[in-house]
Amino acid sequence: MARLQRWLLLLAGLGGALGVAAGALGAHWLALAPGSAASHRYDTAVIYLLLHAGVVVASGARQPVPQPAWLLSNGLMLLGMLGFSGGILGSTYLALEHPLAVIPAGGMAYIMGWLVAAGAAFSGPAKGGVA
Repeated sequence: MARLQRWLLLLAGLGGALGVAAGALGAHWLALAPGSAASHRYDTAVIYLLLHAGVVVASGARQPVPQPAWLLSNGLMLLGMLGFSGGILGSTYLALEHPLAVIPAGGMAYIMGWLVAAGAAFSGPAKGGVA
């Protein structure tokens, strides 16, 4: 397994662990009013964090040799985990009045990661099946 691939998988695994821990903290420690806007944002951040960590781990485990599109897509998803999910969680923990500016950039990284993943379907020659 390539070194960069190992790092991406390590960071995704840590992101998954952080997602579970953040979910538990939100459920048992933070005093967020159920149904409030803050509670909804927090839940969204945890869900996105866990979802994207799982995607990176699952796709990385299937790559005997990492392809450039895979590396780019998963790198962007990790940036989204840090910027979007991390920004929302950080804003909540710090009780900031205004969300961190990195949140929209993280959301764009998530979107770009998915678009690169979609485009990768056409990056190599088609094999087998009906043309």
